[in-house]
Amino acid sequence: MSNNRDLADLGKSAEAIDVDASAPADSLNINSSGNVGIGTTSPDNVLHIKADAPIIKLEDNQAGGGYHQLGNSSSDGTLVIYADADGTNSSTANMRFNVGSTEHMRINSSGQVGIGTSSPAQKFHLDSSTNTRLRVSTTNTGSVPEIQLYNAAKEWKIGVETSTDAGGGAYSNAGASSFVIRNQTDTTTAMAIDTAGRVTKPYQPAFMAQRTGGSSNPGQYAVYPFNTTYYNIGSHYNTSTYRFTAPVAGLYMFGMQLLTDNSGNRVIVYLRINGSNGYNTTQAYEGSADTEEYNNVQINALFKLNANDYVDTYIEDRNALYNSANGQNKFWGVLIA
Repeated sequence: MSNNRDLADLGKSAEAIDVDASAPADSLNINSSGNVGIGTTSPDNVLHIKADAPIIKLEDNQAGGGYHQLGNSSSDGTLVIYADADGTNSSTANMRFNVGSTEHMRINSSGQVGIGTSSPAQKFHLDSSTNTRLRVSTTNTGSVPEIQLYNAAKEWKIGVETSTDAGGGAYSNAGASSFVIRNQTDTTTAMAIDTAGRVTKPYQPAFMAQRTGGSSNPGQYAVYPFNTTYYNIGSHYNTSTYRFTAPVAGLYMFGMQLLTDNSGNRVIVYLRINGSNGYNTTQAYEGSADTEEYNNVQINALFKLNANDYVDTYIEDRNALYNSANGQNKFWGVLIA
């Protein structure tokens, strides 16, 4: 400040501000517009501070209170807020953001950001126990995804996408599909929702097996040999062991049909899990036929499987089966949930 008369002219008390007489002329100035300058004689804002970093220091006078600093760490103008627990750039300092007496956000000493939690466990931790929601609004209509979550190996995207990028993701596609989810390598569309709202999962495990090669009666107490497939998505049905092996835990739907011959012999068939059969167990479904004419034995089943459980078709009683043409005896299944 050049002299105390400037303050008096503005209706201020000169005694209210203590300016060392030996201080530089630009230490403190208030111009005719009421702008306050610290470190400058030409303040162009209500508060104009010109100094080397740190620009502002807030010190807690209570014991162990420490202080906070606002400034820039280099000549590039980067704004830095320091949270110092003890005035020495403590590695245990936290930065908290309160509204009233309630804390709503925290940045801990590890740089983890928590919203709705005072103990963030990740780089960004949004606490769901308080029904917090993350909402991103944008008017972007270009090809850049609205949200990207990625590290050096993987990338997930939510938003608009017009071409394939490295890394899996969930995003809208400008072509036929309105929304797609791709795998981690971004080479497989795991799920798509088209503009009509139809959901497709082209790589969902599923198979349709049949018996070829004419009549085949495996005999009593034997697995029926469905030896070829119409389709086998994921290759989880084995045409040598005649088993479907679950790749993941889930709810699966299975079905089978067998054509009996006209010998009049009885046929009892099971769809079973891991070789467990019998009408009194939830591990198998039973079907049977007893006729002198051709008849179908059909079973439809819902199985809740663990990963690596297997399902097959088991013949328990007699071998009165018929297969003079391909496709008369079939076995199928699909992962539904």
